[in-house]
Amino acid sequence: RICLLNDWIVKGCVEVEVQHWHANQVGGMGFAPRSDVLFSGGAESVLVKWLDGQPQFLPRIGGGIQHVLCPESGDIVVLVTEDTALHIVSLNTWSIKFKLCNILKRPHEIRSKTRATTEIASTESDVVFSSTPGNLQVFDVEKREHKTILDITNQNQSTGHSRNKKLSYIDITHFKISCDGEWLVTVERRDDGFVSPENRLKFWRRKETGYTIKTCVD
Repeated sequence: RICLLNDWIVKGCVEVEVQHWHANQVGGMGFAPRSDVLFSGGAESVLVKWLDGQPQFLPRIGGGIQHVLCPESGDIVVLVTEDTALHIVSLNTWSIKFKLCNILKRPHEIRSKTRATTEIASTESDVVFSSTPGNLQVFDVEKREHKTILDITNQNQSTGHSRNKKLSYIDITHFKISCDGEWLVTVERRDDGFVSPENRLKFWRRKETGYTIKTCVD
């Protein structure tokens, strides 16, 4: 079920609206920019568009929906599914515009509790989202191809263990792209539970093949 809190800031009281269609846990949700249209998806592999409480369905997505992203342009919705694919849905035709497959997925044993969420540049030229620990992957939407992998933390990748102790990774907890797509900001953190956590704020500027680091704040 999806619970919406309507006008609680203006009215000063909570009015709960419940939308119910999904048989399983909702994987991702997102509001269309500057509107009250809600999109949701889950294990049913169906994208649901909610308008005035009425659902509209786009079935057979191809995998359970984990993330729903609504760019500022308002004419597409981006879906990330559990079969390591990214789908661009056209709202004008209410159909899948194209699909990107074989996205790098984080191994289960090293997924972080503070996993970064997926972001999309408002220019719609790039899609940037989390990958293996410490990395971001960039896809070119216009060319429909993988562009580059951004090594944010500059660390060795290993899924093993050291003397029966799980390895502790520097992980990306947050990242955000500027409205014009020129700047990328990342926050990374390492916390092994023994020493004080380490945090870094980094600023990246766009170049032809991806982004290059400009400033690091420890």
